[in-house]
Amino acid sequence: MTVTHETFLAAGPDQRVQLVENLIADSLKALRPGQSASFDGTTHLADLAIDSIQLVEMKFALDQLVGVDLDVSVFITNPTVHELAINVAAAAA
Repeated sequence: MTVTHETFLAAGPDQRVQLVENLIADSLKALRPGQSASFDGTTHLADLAIDSIQLVEMKFALDQLVGVDLDVSVFITNPTVHELAINVAAAAA
């Protein structure tokens, strides 16, 4: 299910974090078709073996979801997937 910016804005704070985390997970799974997910919310971005182009694509998708141009520092600090979701959801508030 594709979540829109409007759906994101209508969600409560905890739901927003979950929506962002789901989008991140879906993006990562799309990079590895046919492979099982080998990550969870505690996995750090650096451990996901994604390249800079894939990271930019993920940032763009998250920008669209939350409706703001996210600062790249939220990615550079090597957060876990869950920490990234929290920071991205908070950026929309």
